[in-house]
Amino acid sequence: MRMFKALLQQLKTEHYVKNLIVFVPLILNSNVFDCEDFLRTLLLFFSFCMISSSVYIINDLKDVNEDRQHPYKKFRPIASGLITKKTALLSVIVLMLISFCVALFLSPSSLLLIISYFLLNLLYTYIFRNMLYIDALCIAVGFVLRITASFFLLDIPVNIELAACTFFTSCFFTCIKRKLELQLSENQAFKRRKILEGVNPKIFNKVIILNAALSVTSLFVFYLYFQGFSKAEGYFTVFLYAVFLFRMVQL
Repeated sequence: MRMFKALLQQLKTEHYVKNLIVFVPLILNSNVFDCEDFLRTLLLFFSFCMISSSVYIINDLKDVNEDRQHPYKKFRPIASGLITKKTALLSVIVLMLISFCVALFLSPSSLLLIISYFLLNLLYTYIFRNMLYIDALCIAVGFVLRITASFFLLDIPVNIELAACTFFTSCFFTCIKRKLELQLSENQAFKRRKILEGVNPKIFNKVIILNAALSVTSLFVFYLYFQGFSKAEGYFTVFLYAVFLFRMVQL
């Protein structure tokens, strides 16, 4: 039972919420009550959850020595020894096989995009994670791959404006997270992450504002042509979204 709980913790299921973006094309095209499309999208969601968990395990395997020196991360399943490296590697293989098989069952394009997502995250883990701005771009591309996979699966033309909004919104929130980490390291004397060394706060804040502006603009253009809502509803949604983002900038 203890091993099962450790494995469940290692899957980091709390992050599965990020994969819910695959349901957006289904909802926007009013196909949510189409049983076949819903089940296929649900399987795509499951496939992304499995491949995401495999990436989390690989990431923890890479950082195991550092995590063991960290006051909190040392309690993670792999760092604490609850899960051996051998078991972790076996879990990665099983999760990958499940994800790839489900994706192939759905469509060749789903498999291709799942593999692309996996390779992108490998590059992020081993190369780009400690490169400021590049790390945000990688995370954003991951979200675009998710929503693109859903468009392809449902045989719906990829909405460029929505994909752009997804990209810039992801960049925005990643940068906001880095900004909060920077403030925390300054105010509470925590050890600053390598990626935050030498950051110019003024330039960084301008990058955040730029991503917020591009995200709002993309959403506005999307509603300009989208037929699912009235113009008034669309513009009101964009207004609320803009207020929310620019309130986040002031954190």
